[in-house]
Amino acid sequence: MQAAPNRSLKALLSKLIANPKHEVVIISGRDHETLDMWFGHMDVNLVGDHGLWYRKIGHQWKKTINIQSEWKRSIRHVLEMYVDRMPGSFIEEKSHSIALHYRQAEPEMVSLKMSEIKDALFSIKGSTPIEIQQGNMVLEVKDQRVNKGNATRLFINDEDYDFMLVAGDDTTDEDMFKALPEAFSIKIGFGETAAKHRVQSDKDFRKILKELTERK
Repeated sequence: MQAAPNRSLKALLSKLIANPKHEVVIISGRDHETLDMWFGHMDVNLVGDHGLWYRKIGHQWKKTINIQSEWKRSIRHVLEMYVDRMPGSFIEEKSHSIALHYRQAEPEMVSLKMSEIKDALFSIKGSTPIEIQQGNMVLEVKDQRVNKGNATRLFINDEDYDFMLVAGDDTTDEDMFKALPEAFSIKIGFGETAAKHRVQSDKDFRKILKELTERK
């Protein structure tokens, strides 16, 4: 929750959407209730929970698919076992996923345990419709039908845009880059990527957005 958008970012978004030629879509792993609290008052399209929920401008929130969550019980049991062994880590559970966050854990302990955790999860995955995804200081197990790439199709299938810009800083954003090969894609930060371009930080990307607001 400390990563909430600040006043300057909201002001930048307001300037961006003030141009009727622009349509903005915010696709996030955050739960849709949080996105609604942060951006619900703005004329932006919102996608929460990695693509499970979406809200187009002027409409109510809708679910993209119905999901089952029986598989979470065995996954949670494994993650709880490793949380006890990795002080500083914690579990976050969402409607479509369960995640192990380890930003505050000792790096040496994480490096020792991570492959062991993945092996344990893969051993119980079986034929369930789930995938194990490595994020930024988080290991997430989720319904494989829910991803940010699938969410982009909700906004492009019935539209004909002359230019599309897509950007993200997380491994989960790679699904967006792959789903929009014709877009001007930007990876924010380091790491392997399917994006065509790269900037080093979110500050650099904000400069790009600022330039867009200044164009007629």
